[in-house]
Amino acid sequence: MATVFNYATSANRPGQLNGRGIVFNRPMDRKRVKIKLGRVTNATASDVKRRVEALTRCRRVGGEASPNVVEWLTDIADDLHAKLAGHGLTDARVEAVQVPTVAAWCDSYIGERTDDLKPGSVKELRRTADLLRDYFGGDTSIGDIGETGARDWRAWLRSRPVGKPEDKRRMTEATTRKQVRNAKAMWAAAGKVGLIPGNPFSVLSGATIAARRDRHISTDEAEAIIEAMPDGAYRLIFALARFGGLRVPSESHELTWGDIDWDRGRMRVRSVKTERFSQHAERTVPIHPRLRVLLMDAFETASEGQEQVVRVSRNNLRRIGVASVRRAAIEPIPGLYQTARQSCETDWAARFPQHAVSKWLGHSVAVSVQHYLGCPDDLYATAAGMGGESKGTEKGTELTRMDAHGGEAVESANIVTQTKRLENKGFLANSAMRRAGLEPTTVGLEIRCSIQLSYRRNSFLPPINPCSASGYGGSAEYRRPLTDKGA
Repeated sequence: MATVFNYATSANRPGQLNGRGIVFNRPMDRKRVKIKLGRVTNATASDVKRRVEALTRCRRVGGEASPNVVEWLTDIADDLHAKLAGHGLTDARVEAVQVPTVAAWCDSYIGERTDDLKPGSVKELRRTADLLRDYFGGDTSIGDIGETGARDWRAWLRSRPVGKPEDKRRMTEATTRKQVRNAKAMWAAAGKVGLIPGNPFSVLSGATIAARRDRHISTDEAEAIIEAMPDGAYRLIFALARFGGLRVPSESHELTWGDIDWDRGRMRVRSVKTERFSQHAERTVPIHPRLRVLLMDAFETASEGQEQVVRVSRNNLRRIGVASVRRAAIEPIPGLYQTARQSCETDWAARFPQHAVSKWLGHSVAVSVQHYLGCPDDLYATAAGMGGESKGTEKGTELTRMDAHGGEAVESANIVTQTKRLENKGFLANSAMRRAGLEPTTVGLEIRCSIQLSYRRNSFLPPINPCSASGYGGSAEYRRPLTDKGA
């Protein structure tokens, strides 16, 4: 049984027993313990005594407390509840978690990620945070957003105007998915620290998809755009994307003159976007002859001691590019510099092994296939035999090798010319090896190998042995095909 006792609340007045407490047997070990209640009335102390006795009986026999006792436990102060829990009369209270608002959580999350993310990624997170605030409201608790609200937010993203109202443009599916991925990451982080029970944005699709840019910038169009640029600096920036596959401006503006290897026709490119990945901080890219001319022009006009190849601001690149395309009387090109980079890879992939092209561009083969490689109209015309190669890709398919001073071309290496050179050098003599098509032939059939499109085609590439794995033995100097007996 529990009893009420009195005690002195002040050590200076030991005879003044103005405090009251409860003495009871602890249910776990029946030890006699005390709980001091402070300066309370006798009625309050008696009420606590009854509640303690009820809780003690429940703990001993394993029953449940009455609704009145449960309600009393809910209403009492935290210090008294902690004393009761300390003696095993009830479970400790779980500290209530303060769920932040949308605005507070977005700011907190972005602040923690600023050090490990690139400035461009932080900018995209801030854009997502603004979109979340605009729709849900900055004062809304993140715990009040459910799956239905997340779906409505995604639908709102696709329907809201982008840019000027008269443009009537809407957010693309690729950009919408990027915002969804950012929102998923924010709410997933909140779930990890126990602020919310689940992630409402997890039901949305946020997988990356290729942007719908089927536009291919032909060589003739690229030349027209270059001529329409306001000065040599902007001509070089566009050429770095179209003929060098550089990302603009993150890679073009990091290029230095020390990165240019004039003798070997290569340049070192620092990739700010992929430097966090192993062995992706920089890559080596071949210098296209047209790009070499513009680089040499820029080098001749560079000031003394200038290290950066591109000195113009990163701002207004899109506006200047759009204006140059308009002056060149060319159909508008969405994402000019990204489209130029894609066109560069498409042209390279038609002439060089894909693993090399992907390495030059700075991504995997899978990314190339999903996001970069296209099928220009000229390729359809060539495959259909309708007039051969059109002007759009004639210069792109026909490689040229220029001298160190950017002089006129001295060698043509398109597919037809390459085949004739092989015939003249005896590789196809006496029809010992028939011409094969683009598809590699099956081992064991009459045609033992196909014409490789990866022979040496430019001065910056090392010599490739056309005989290896193609039915010829020995080295590149061996000009006579093996006979059936020799094989």
